[in-house]
Amino acid sequence: TFTDFWRYVRLNRATFVCHNLGFALLSFSSYGAAAWLPAYFIRHFGWEASRFGMWFGAIVMVSGTLGIVAGGWLADRMKARGHQDAAMRVGLLACLVWVPPGVAGFLLESPGWALAALALAQFFASAPFGVAPAAIQQMSPPDLRGQASAVYLFVINLVGLGLGPTAVALATDYLFGDDNAVGYSLLLVTTVAHAISALLLWRGLS
Repeated sequence: TFTDFWRYVRLNRATFVCHNLGFALLSFSSYGAAAWLPAYFIRHFGWEASRFGMWFGAIVMVSGTLGIVAGGWLADRMKARGHQDAAMRVGLLACLVWVPPGVAGFLLESPGWALAALALAQFFASAPFGVAPAAIQQMSPPDLRGQASAVYLFVINLVGLGLGPTAVALATDYLFGDDNAVGYSLLLVTTVAHAISALLLWRGLS
C-alpha cells in the first residue's frame, strides 16, 4: 500500500532525499539550459533560431544518446567490481565532469567552440538519466518500485521542468537586469545546481 511505501521511505529518507533531489537538480540544470540556449545564441552570437535549432538538435540526438548509453555501461562496470552504489556514483561523476565544458560553453566567444563545449557537456549531462531510475529499482523492495519510480518522476519534473527555465528567467530579469546577460544567468543557475547536486549525491552514497 501507499502507507507501506511511505513507511519505507521514512526509514531510508536520507537516501531517497539525496537521490531524488540530487538528480532533480541535474534535471533543473538541463531543462533550464535547453529552454534558454536558443535565446543565448540569438542575443550573444546573432544566430537565427532555426540555425541554432538544427545544431542543438543534432547535439542532443548524438551526445545525449551516447551519454545515456555510456552512463549505463559505466554503472555496470562499477557494479561488477563490487560497487553496489554504482548508479549513484555515475551520477556524481557525471555531475562533476560536466563542470569544465558546461562552464566553458557560456564563456567562449566563438560560437563554434561554444557548441563543441556544449556537445561535451550534453554528453555528461545525459549520463545520469539512465542510471537514476536504475538506482530507484535497487533502493526499493520489488513491491514498492512502481510507487518509488512515480515519486521520483514527479520530483524531477516538478523541480527540473517546472523550476529550471523559470530560475534562468528570474536571474536574467532581477539579478542581472539585462536581457543580454542570459549567458551569465545560464552559467550561474547550472553551476550552482551542479554544485548542490554533487553534495547531495555524494552524501547519498553512504
